[in-house]
Amino acid sequence: QFFALVTGTSTGIGPKIGECFAKDQNPLILVSRQVQVLEKVLHDLIQVSKHSIQLISMELSHAQPVNGFSGGLKIWLWP
Repeated sequence: QFFALVTGTSTGIGPKIGECFAKDQNPLILVSRQVQVLEKVLHDLIQVSKHSIQLISMELSHAQPVNGFSGGLKIWLWP
C-alpha cells in the first residue's frame, strides 16, 4: 500500500494538498512541526477520507531529526 506524503501540512498550500489527496481516498502521511495544527487538519480530513491518516510532528529544516527519526518524533494513526 502506498501513502501520499505531504510536508508543511500546517500552513500555506500543505493543508489543501492533503485535502485533495484525502478526497481522492489516498492514505496520508502528514508532516508538520505544529502538533495542534496537525490535529485540526486531521479533524478536517477525516470528514472526507475513509483511509488511514498518519501524523508526524517533526522539524524538517534540520538534518538531525530527519536522519535519526528520534527526539520528538510523534506518530498518530487514524483509524
